[in-house]
Amino acid sequence: MTSPANLIIRHNVISGAAGGGAGILIDAPVAAVARHGTIEENLISGTINGIVVTGGGAVLRSSLIIQKNQLNQITSGPFPAAISLFNAEPCLVSENTIEGVSGAVGGASGIFGSDVEGCKFVNNVMSDVSGNGIWLTGPAGIPSQDNLLIHNIVRGAGLDGILIGGGGGGARNDIEGNLLHINGVGGVGFGLHFLLGAVGNRIGRNSATGNAGGPAPCAVAGNADYCDENGPIGAVTFSFGDNMMPGPATF
Repeated sequence: MTSPANLIIRHNVISGAAGGGAGILIDAPVAAVARHGTIEENLISGTINGIVVTGGGAVLRSSLIIQKNQLNQITSGPFPAAISLFNAEPCLVSENTIEGVSGAVGGASGIFGSDVEGCKFVNNVMSDVSGNGIWLTGPAGIPSQDNLLIHNIVRGAGLDGILIGGGGGGARNDIEGNLLHINGVGGVGFGLHFLLGAVGNRIGRNSATGNAGGPAPCAVAGNADYCDENGPIGAVTFSFGDNMMPGPATF
């Protein structure tokens, strides 16, 4: 769909074909558009990218609900994930099931958000994605911020379970009650990873175990389940002290 301002897409079965394209692609090749709509209860299998919603930049933001979709065996193409979301405020991304994402150089993510603000990512479950499970970032100088990531399950990702930062970074995101197990199956990857420049984030009651770790400049060395490149807990990231993963005494 090209440049729709208001949309509802639900109850579709979309299967890939030889030389096929995206499952659901909402873009604006001519003029930027602020979108308002819902994408829910679709089954998408074997497509190039799954669900992609581009935005209108830092001014024209989209308000979206993406929920209860099932995405299987997705190959990433021009966008880096099974679900890719740009320039959204606010948004709800909930109860999506993602299994098998491949194709991008360096790995394709389950859910990717760029310049998303005031969004809730809740109860999404995913396995066997070649990149990161959930990755929030933004263009230079524009972080993804003030989001809540809660009760998501990421298992068997090729890289990190949840990755915050890169590009514009990520700020003031709350990351609570997520299960992040045996990620980094490609050889390198943490359960929860904050890149340099991700500041003011808060974490609590996350479970991470069996992750690969890797050669990243983490403040606490030798921890395969958690990496913060900005400093130890309390420096720029706050912990409620109840995470179920290895870490400092107040972790």
